[in-house]
Amino acid sequence: MKCHTLVLALLASAVPLSSAAQEAPRAELFGGYSFARDRGQDTNGWDVCATLNLRGWLGLSADVTGHYTSLGNTDRSRHSVLAGPRVSLRRGRFVPFAHALVGAFRTRSHIEFLTVSFAERDTDPGMALGGGLGVRLSERWAGEVKADYALVRSRGRTDSDPRVFGGLVVRFGEPRP
Repeated sequence: MKCHTLVLALLASAVPLSSAAQEAPRAELFGGYSFARDRGQDTNGWDVCATLNLRGWLGLSADVTGHYTSLGNTDRSRHSVLAGPRVSLRRGRFVPFAHALVGAFRTRSHIEFLTVSFAERDTDPGMALGGGLGVRLSERWAGEVKADYALVRSRGRTDSDPRVFGGLVVRFGEPRP
């Protein structure tokens, strides 16, 4: 008798949790501002991320970023194209999530001295590990902040650079349970 009561109590406590879960849209498109540290320098830029939600808690994200800095007559830019899984916990209007993205980083350094110009370009493998928090503003719109560490393997060493993002999300399609 005690076992049945315990099972019923567990089922009853689980019902409000499942009904409080927010259904995921079919796809989400993030766009916003980005700040990063790149080899000790502050960089500013942008981020665009598209996520296809396969389940309510699991999505596949494709992320493209650009960061830029200038110091005197030296310019540096770094672009990344990354993709990977995103795991979300959908409860009410708040959606905490984590992602693990892999892909490539393209770095361009340019310097001018008198009338001579030098430019160097490198494409390196890398990944970004992090997460964030989304806040549903309406059925179609959400705000999102996220942070990660970009790990870039270049010339025999691995750079670990923090990145922070903030922007808006547009939600598309029928909800995924």
